[in-house]
Amino acid sequence: MGYLGCYCSNRFKTYGFGIRDEVFEDGSKLCEDWIKKFAMSTGFLLGIIIAVSVVNIALAYILAALTKLERRHSVTSEITSSTLKILIAQFINIVSSCSYS
Repeated sequence: MGYLGCYCSNRFKTYGFGIRDEVFEDGSKLCEDWIKKFAMSTGFLLGIIIAVSVVNIALAYILAALTKLERRHSVTSEITSSTLKILIAQFINIVSSCSYS
């Protein structure tokens, strides 16, 4: 992280995004680049969280519908099949999203 990262991080906790416009004695805006990188990394992380959640919800509906098409003989068998499909799909979705971050 370095000294600049520590400085900008502490200033951000106190002043928020206002540190982006903070000008130093030599005329430079050192925290401007840090705040851009911070915003990009935070946005990317939030994007992954939202995408995984949306895909998991969609998968639950799709796989439940596919299970009904199997025409199981008992409700217990149908629920077991649906639950197993959703568990496997969500596990794969979460593990694959962890590899991106």
